[in-house]
Amino acid sequence: MFLFFVYLPMFSISNSRIFVEFHENFQASWIYQSTPVANPGQIITGGLKALLTKFFILIYLVLFAFAFYVWGIGIVDDFILGLFNNVLIFLITANLSEHYLPFSRQQNTKQQSGRFAQSMMQLLIIAALVGLHYLVIKIDWLTYFLIPIAAAGCWFLFKRIRALPWLKISF
Repeated sequence: MFLFFVYLPMFSISNSRIFVEFHENFQASWIYQSTPVANPGQIITGGLKALLTKFFILIYLVLFAFAFYVWGIGIVDDFILGLFNNVLIFLITANLSEHYLPFSRQQNTKQQSGRFAQSMMQLLIIAALVGLHYLVIKIDWLTYFLIPIAAAGCWFLFKRIRALPWLKISF
């Protein structure tokens, strides 16, 4: 039952990455091209880290505290694995989508048409990881084995986004 609390915060941040791209003063995004940044992926990863810190971590910690109070210390390893799985889901969808710099797009309805397919893909990834986590709960050593694998996946995906060149950025 506590797996619901592990993966619930993912829904608070799942589509927020898309909204960071839009701003009413999108014309001011020219400043990105005038800065001495070799890889614009550094700017994108900064935005992703800000989203994770501001909107995900607090909710995750509150739900962890509640679950810890109800179920005890036996859920700590599952919450650690769930933390890395949530970040992994977030980074997978960020890697698979088009890359825009923060606040660099004007919002209109034509650009919002591909979100349904992306949301469905994200739900399938979440369902797969929740199902895998549910199967792993019964075997403690497997949970401890998967934590570094999920952490390494997060590190790899952050490095991949950070290394994005200007040619991969959509304007």
